[in-house]
Amino acid sequence: MLASSSLLLRFALSAVVGGGGAIGTAAVAAKPQIVSTARDGQPVALTGAGGAPVEFGLAPGNPQPIAPLPANATIQLTSFHAAGESAPPDGEEMPAWLKPSTPRIPAITQFDGGPLQAVNCVMASGAMLARLAFGIVTTGSQLRALQDDREGATNLGNLATAVGTGWGVRFFNGAVTTLQLRALLYGGAGAVIIGNYGELPIGIRVQPSFTGSHAVYVDAFRPAGPDGPAAYYVMDPIGRTWAGYKGDWWPAEDVERFATSFGGGLVHSSWAFPGGSVPADHPVLPRDAYPPDAPPPPTPDPAASLDPGASPVVPFDPMPVDSTPVEDDTPSGDPPPDVPTFPVVDFVEGVFEMDPGFQGCLASPTPPGCPRGIVGVIDLAGGKTATDPAPPPLDIKLLYANPIAPGTYQILFEPPPGSVPNLWVWDTSTGGPLLEATVEAGELDGKAVSVATITLDPAIDFSFVATASGDGVRALSPVGTLEVNT
Repeated sequence: MLASSSLLLRFALSAVVGGGGAIGTAAVAAKPQIVSTARDGQPVALTGAGGAPVEFGLAPGNPQPIAPLPANATIQLTSFHAAGESAPPDGEEMPAWLKPSTPRIPAITQFDGGPLQAVNCVMASGAMLARLAFGIVTTGSQLRALQDDREGATNLGNLATAVGTGWGVRFFNGAVTTLQLRALLYGGAGAVIIGNYGELPIGIRVQPSFTGSHAVYVDAFRPAGPDGPAAYYVMDPIGRTWAGYKGDWWPAEDVERFATSFGGGLVHSSWAFPGGSVPADHPVLPRDAYPPDAPPPPTPDPAASLDPGASPVVPFDPMPVDSTPVEDDTPSGDPPPDVPTFPVVDFVEGVFEMDPGFQGCLASPTPPGCPRGIVGVIDLAGGKTATDPAPPPLDIKLLYANPIAPGTYQILFEPPPGSVPNLWVWDTSTGGPLLEATVEAGELDGKAVSVATITLDPAIDFSFVATASGDGVRALSPVGTLEVNT
């Protein structure tokens, strides 16, 4: 909650049916297979300093397209800048590698609408690794555009070129043993691994009929224990994130067979830790978590422990400390048989403008003549009075809007410094409850921005507006609209 002296921005919805209407109650994401990442907003009627509501309707505006993010523009979340530290400074987010739950990052699908989405498994898996390691917000298609191979499958070298070109960062690359892979993931790394999908049991394949070469992102390793046999948490880029896919635990023996069948007994992998470097105090894989065929760790010299001046004996750590050669960096990315259709959408701003002239539209049922869309109610404590008809200043700029999966969209906007940003979404056609998008602070080519991510029904048009509030700050963007082309 914001302090009472701060400007509070909330919105309620009204819908018109024929000559009159009522407050809508239908959920925005009505289809049960769609899992929305937005949260239900509270359509509460706040009041101004004088106790009376200040209401805004929508009037026709001057539509302008919202541009897509340029392929060479780079986004990085600010919360990950110090993520490689063992303990976060006061008030900062816990490093991702110390978080106790999986997954540590959101899943990213290769089906992002790009022209090579069917063969972009390496790049989409790399987008997840980049998110974990460096807070990079990207897609498989953007990474593909940041390197030179524009045909067919890609390899780990192409991935390295893409993240180096876009953000100047580096993954570790190598042909590692299964023991080293377990040690890396147990120690907090994430990894892209390449394998033959047909080596996986049908029951864990995301597309059971797919048997080609494929890359996945691996977020964690757990030894055998109460939760079951040794396993990796795998996030498969052919998973349908818009339907709620977040990855799953796959038995370690299946994952290692998948990978070593492609790598000739080794695992072709790119890996990284949050922050980009290996944490000095990372967890060390215990001996009882080694693969069955792994050699035992070296035995410490008993005589060394008798020397009073000797350093304490530390556990043997099988994790590689740097990149290792990959002699045959074979491209991977056979197209799976089921490639979903990506809806064509247009992002437009200014279709509507805020209009303060509609008073009384919060009544239920809504009086005839009230506009379809949003009616804003604003607490103007310390600011404008409730009787002032002027809406908040339209000083939030909508920068870019991108579809990143069917029904999943990113909106980038620039709130005023020192404010708390939000993005609100509603069904353009029917109204219904207002949804609040997930908004994260980031940098777009070095400039501070807010990155909003929403997952909604891909067949329905939506409208959205960005707001920001703080002490002495109130801001509102133009109303944006997402229009699905049928």
